Amino acid sequence: MTSPFRGQEWMREVLNGHPIRCVNAFRMDSDLYKQLCEDLYSKYGLQSTRNMSYVEKVGIFIYTLAMGASNREVGERFQRSGETISRAFHEVLEAISGRSSGYKGLARDIIKPDDPTFQSIPSYITNDARYMPYFKVCIGCIDGTHIAVCIPEADQLRYRGRKGIPTFNVMAACDFDMCFTFISVGWEGSAHDTRVFLHAINTPSMNFPKPPQGRYYLVDKGYADKQGYLVPYPRIRYHQSQFEQEPPTNAQEAFNRAHSSLRSCIERSFGVLKKRWKILAKMPQFSVETQIDVIMVTFALHNYIRKNSQDDMMFNVLEQHPDYIPPDDLQDSSTNISINENLSQASMEMKEIRNNIATSLTVLLSGGMLLSQQRYMNDILKRVGMVDCKPVITPVSSAKITDDVVVPYADPTQYRSLAGALHYLTVTRPDLSYDVNLLCQHMHAPTTTDWASLNRVLRYVKGTLNLGLRISRSTSMDIHAYSDSDWAGDPNDRKSTSGFAVFLGSNLISWVCRKQRTSARSSIEAEYKELADVSAEVTWLVSLLHEITIPPASPPQLWY
Repeated sequence: MTSPFRGQEWMREVLNGHPIRCVNAFRMDSDLYKQLCEDLYSKYGLQSTRNMSYVEKVGIFIYTLAMGASNREVGERFQRSGETISRAFHEVLEAISGRSSGYKGLARDIIKPDDPTFQSIPSYITNDARYMPYFKVCIGCIDGTHIAVCIPEADQLRYRGRKGIPTFNVMAACDFDMCFTFISVGWEGSAHDTRVFLHAINTPSMNFPKPPQGRYYLVDKGYADKQGYLVPYPRIRYHQSQFEQEPPTNAQEAFNRAHSSLRSCIERSFGVLKKRWKILAKMPQFSVETQIDVIMVTFALHNYIRKNSQDDMMFNVLEQHPDYIPPDDLQDSSTNISINENLSQASMEMKEIRNNIATSLTVLLSGGMLLSQQRYMNDILKRVGMVDCKPVITPVSSAKITDDVVVPYADPTQYRSLAGALHYLTVTRPDLSYDVNLLCQHMHAPTTTDWASLNRVLRYVKGTLNLGLRISRSTSMDIHAYSDSDWAGDPNDRKSTSGFAVFLGSNLISWVCRKQRTSARSSIEAEYKELADVSAEVTWLVSLLHEITIPPASPPQLWY
């Protein structure tokens, strides 16, 4: 829509007219625009002059960013001289970037994490079953983007990278609300992403928000594999478009698809940023320092709009279409860029996290869920100082536990504490029931032999952190119970060991492995004792199913 007004009259017409006119001109509604003007005036030193209000100065600045307009075009729109337009532009640029005051402008106050401690789980993850609980300790995403810049011809070579034109390689971190929490601007387009990344995290003056212990950012395979930064599996399908025709077929592909989907948050943020501010596609002939500040300011205004406007059209479109990623108009001109996937020693901790998530997603992929106590297992290992112990493939040796040579263990309290902790672990680890039962039989007076057995169980736990109890959808409601006994299996008191497992359809719902209370005179007697125990358990389960109005379809079956 054209208007006969210019300058302040045009500003008043836009701000007080149809809402869409203000959005088209300044990329935000009039209320938010006025709030921005007041914040820059009251907090960041932007002042009016005799012939121009600070509201018009902000209008000149925002209009230039939004339209990518030249000084002459903005001067025509506001009916001001080129010198006046330039002066107003740089005054607002200084208020937001704060370059001359040690970068103490609006940008510093708004490009930062809302919670610097990263203690809470992002709602974006908690409300999406694709990511919760697998990525619940993820705090954000890191990626780079190239922004076209205007560089003197004599200096263009080092600014030309894979885009074929002079660019800045801008690294950014964002949270899952599409707000940027960190940016690094000014690197030449030829700089490798890993070089930019390592400089940012290793330079204290840049104030990079590092992840606390046990938490991490999502990064792509172009970055170094370091603790606190989770990369995808290399040489495996990754991008969402690669899974459109064929879904994941293994754990690694399932992880990469989830990683790509969650990390797309920063790609969508970059997309909104570049669509909103056209100056990022056609940068005027500013100095390099001014171009750096302009890019920084666009990131700051992106956050300002996101945090203060609930009805922004661009963000609303992305919220309604969570899988949509705005295309990047700046495409690569070459694809032969080599990426060194081993630029630093890979973090074993991050590899373990990646493998555990992949295993859990595989169960989800097959239509079920995995009940896991992985964090509890890690806590037990940390308590005893066995986080880096060598795993074993079986929890108990083939030799029977005997007390032929009795050497009391020096710290029985520690033994009882760890044995009790392992007992609670059997809630989701039926494979440990028998071995933990053996350990608990010696809690009253543990020996060095018992301590060695407990250590072996802990080494087995170390190698099986990704195991748990799988629950999947089943079409059957039939109960099947399986029991067995080891007659006189204990060489010390000749008591029998017995156990049973009860399945509802294809899911294990109850299990026991323990020593019988009295000695059995024959293997048949031991079997009958076990059948009595499993029959009592099944009877109780049938009663429970009747109470919740989902009775078994047929009589329970016992196998021994």
